[in-house]
Amino acid sequence: MRYLTLILLIATSLTGCLERDDSDTTSVTAVDSTVTPNSFLTFVNQSLDINSEVYANAYYAAVDPLNQRTTLAEWKTVNEFDSGEDVHVTFRDTKDLGYGRDMYAKSLSNGGLAFYVDNYVVQLEAGDATTYGPLNLDAAIAQDRDFHIGTNAIEFSPDPNNPLGQKILKFFTFTPKEPNGVQRRLTAANLDGRGMKNMPMMCIVCHGGTLYPLRQDGSFDPIALKSPKLNMFAQDTFQFSSKPGFTEADQSDRIAMLNRLVYKAYREAGNRTDSNNETTGKIENGIPTVADNRDDDQANWSSSFGESLIEGVYGDLNPGDGVLEQNTSYQENFVPSGWQPSANRPGGVEALYKDVIEPHCIGCHSLRGTQVALSNNEAINFGQFPNSVNFSSYEEFIGYNDLIIDYVYQRGSMPRSLINFSQFWDNSNAAPTLLATYLSGFDIFDINGNVIMPGKAVARPGTDRTVAEASVSNPAILDATASNFSVDYSWRIVSSTDSSAALNDESSSSPELTAVDTAIVMLELTTSNAMGASEPVQVTINVDSTFPSPNPTFDTDILNVLESATCISCHSTNNSSSIEGIPVYYNVDSYSEKKDLYRNVLNRVDLSDPENSLLLRKPTSLQHGGSIVLDRTDPVENNQYLAILNWIRDGAPCGSDTALCD
Repeated sequence: MRYLTLILLIATSLTGCLERDDSDTTSVTAVDSTVTPNSFLTFVNQSLDINSEVYANAYYAAVDPLNQRTTLAEWKTVNEFDSGEDVHVTFRDTKDLGYGRDMYAKSLSNGGLAFYVDNYVVQLEAGDATTYGPLNLDAAIAQDRDFHIGTNAIEFSPDPNNPLGQKILKFFTFTPKEPNGVQRRLTAANLDGRGMKNMPMMCIVCHGGTLYPLRQDGSFDPIALKSPKLNMFAQDTFQFSSKPGFTEADQSDRIAMLNRLVYKAYREAGNRTDSNNETTGKIENGIPTVADNRDDDQANWSSSFGESLIEGVYGDLNPGDGVLEQNTSYQENFVPSGWQPSANRPGGVEALYKDVIEPHCIGCHSLRGTQVALSNNEAINFGQFPNSVNFSSYEEFIGYNDLIIDYVYQRGSMPRSLINFSQFWDNSNAAPTLLATYLSGFDIFDINGNVIMPGKAVARPGTDRTVAEASVSNPAILDATASNFSVDYSWRIVSSTDSSAALNDESSSSPELTAVDTAIVMLELTTSNAMGASEPVQVTINVDSTFPSPNPTFDTDILNVLESATCISCHSTNNSSSIEGIPVYYNVDSYSEKKDLYRNVLNRVDLSDPENSLLLRKPTSLQHGGSIVLDRTDPVENNQYLAILNWIRDGAPCGSDTALCD
């Protein structure tokens, strides 16, 4: 056994544990999710069954319909690696997964790109980000298969549904070598010791993609196939060896070559056109058989900011011309123009970018957002910009002030990878405090004035709403299951116009409320966990038997709401005010396959936290791009909001119209 292996095995035995099963996973650490965030490498909305084996198999059927890539060897052959690679680098990423990465890249004869990386982990303690450290780099350099946990592969190549058309990213993950030397394709893997995640979610969540529900025939959505992008190789976040051939100086030009490939993909993805409508769909015997005439330009990504980041760090002399000059000197001090000081920006925005945004946000967020959102630069609220979530400027970033407080400090949903999250909240890192100083209304402090790390219970009883009935035979169901880090629940009636109003179980997360018609009941919820009690939050329930559709469905109720709320004036393809490239359409006539309408709406629904659904959050906020179209201070528009909310709380059923529903 090699000397390095002996050292590594001794290190792991002294700490008691390198554990890996015989297929693909690192061991799983026990994490108390009631006080510790643990939603890494997942999307915020997990109600769409995207984290499932069925979904993973549908994805592989879409990107590899003829099963030509079921092993790593097959994947290499398809992607021309049998004749060697164009670029080879070895490093440890320090903010993504912490792996030692032995990476290979190639430009393909079809104009595409392919990358694969052997990942190495010397895991001292399962699920602890601090143990994904420098020994991983040593293992990668030595190509020590005792610590090889698997191989990831990405190709940027033509959509199988249209081989002569646009290229898409395709993600694959493979086992370590088995006794027979084979590396099998996997539908799921445990990338960070925090449990199994399914393909392609665990990859696409960090590659700027969007996942939709499966189509009615069980196939993968063609628009979702176009959504992910390559990540820029941020050289200043990599750890390099001092060993000759593996130093930063030795590999800097090769990292630049990788970024030129990424830049090429950005240029191509950013200039996509709607050219493959007639050929997307299921393939049988190599022939597309299901047509889909939807506008494939929906939600097209704007590559301009991603390109500018690569141009900036390489000192491109003519940015924006689509040609990246051959300057291989990586400039880690680069700051985008949108984050440089100006008369209208608060002091210190450069430091905010370098200490918070660049290390913890920009890698993923620069890959998000749409062309139509970026073009909407009408300022709101003291220079904040709506709807552009790529964070290319301070104004775009701070426009999400309230969501940043919620997602970063209350939910612990961001950053989305374990190592990045751990580094953000490291005791030696001032990032949480620095960011908080820029956030209006921030008040998440302990008694000593220190910013509190996510883990404290947050009560979420839902928004004030109207229910059609709250009788003994059909009580209103309250719902606090969206509360964060909550174990115990305590409800109480604060006031009521009905003296007989009652709760059946004040300590339940979902108690039943009974009250007479026209009653107005104010309730208060407090939740708690091992860290203590949450702040109390109040919610008002109005009982109104005249409120329409006590059991709303999409086909009979919600479609009418979307039309009457003027959503389709922009979100459609068939009128003069429609906006080209808008991410979703809300009318039947915009779809050749009418059932796709329901699926697209469902993609904007969060069943576990209804009020956080994009379908409700967008039209009620300035982060919409189309201004506020559901103003809750207006009685009519508030009822429209409540109709959608009650539908989501009822499970967002489609109904019985077979043209729209299963």
